[in-house]
Amino acid sequence: MNSDQIKGKWKQLKGDVKAQWGKLTDDDLDVIDGNSETLVGKLQELYGDTKEVISTKVEAFWAAAREKWSEAKESAGDAIDHAKQKVAAVKAEGNDAAEKAKTKASDLAHDAKS
Repeated sequence: MNSDQIKGKWKQLKGDVKAQWGKLTDDDLDVIDGNSETLVGKLQELYGDTKEVISTKVEAFWAAAREKWSEAKESAGDAIDHAKQKVAAVKAEGNDAAEKAKTKASDLAHDAKS
């Protein structure tokens, strides 16, 4: 996930970030605003680890977030495809019913003329 993607999804990611690093406050998250360097700096301050250790943890977190978003996107795509198939099936059923009704009406009209 690149920095633009993180910034764009920050509102959705904030909860996951806070769950991962519970010492972060809502104010901290607002200041971080999706900036990885700011996140690393704040985590160093709160947890006392080196920049390298924190950076590794943050990169692993972003990798997991990428995977999660990818799976969610794939799942949403599958759901959309399934919904399209259902709509097509209902449409076909509706067309069949309309054709049967049209035939029935034509038959009744023909019988009425006879």
